[in-house]
Amino acid sequence: MTIKHFSIALTMLLLVLALHGQQSAYLLAQNATYKTAVDFYEKGNYGSAKEFFLQVAENESYDKDSEIRARSSFYAAMCAMKLFNDDAEYLTNRFIGEYGSHTLVNEARFQLANYFYASKKYNSALEYYLGVDKEKLNKEDQAEYFFKKGYCYFTKDDYENARVAFYEIIDLDTKYTPPAVYYYAHINYAQQNYQTA
Repeated sequence: MTIKHFSIALTMLLLVLALHGQQSAYLLAQNATYKTAVDFYEKGNYGSAKEFFLQVAENESYDKDSEIRARSSFYAAMCAMKLFNDDAEYLTNRFIGEYGSHTLVNEARFQLANYFYASKKYNSALEYYLGVDKEKLNKEDQAEYFFKKGYCYFTKDDYENARVAFYEIIDLDTKYTPPAVYYYAHINYAQQNYQTA
């Protein structure tokens, strides 16, 4: 190898290292943006958190499947739901569509169902509850899931499915048990199952 070739190879190596250093510095800045977003989220400042999470989620410098980008997309949607923003459903479905196998997808569906439930849009809520894997929810969330799913059925006068959902939690000790017992008894009384009621 001649000195000329060595000099060219050395220049190329230095150029690659310099570019890698710039990219690393850029990603460190994005990690700082993510940490700022998390800080705002934990303090309940969802509007600011959403903006920072969106900056990271929409940044193409990250690999599309990077964990930080996926979590930013998820939390941007959670912020939109907490603020009852019009783009909550869009952001959540975008997260689900882009990261379909991510561990937070079930949580996203559950929270979107709760968002519609809180908005009294029971048909939409039920649609998302039906997409939730109840086995992946913790005990308290399962109780909430069964009660709210049952209530959505109840509002549609689908008493049989409502009764089945309420039955799942009538023997548990949760804050959803007393109202579930009430609706379960009400349905049985309406269906003239007086002994069960």
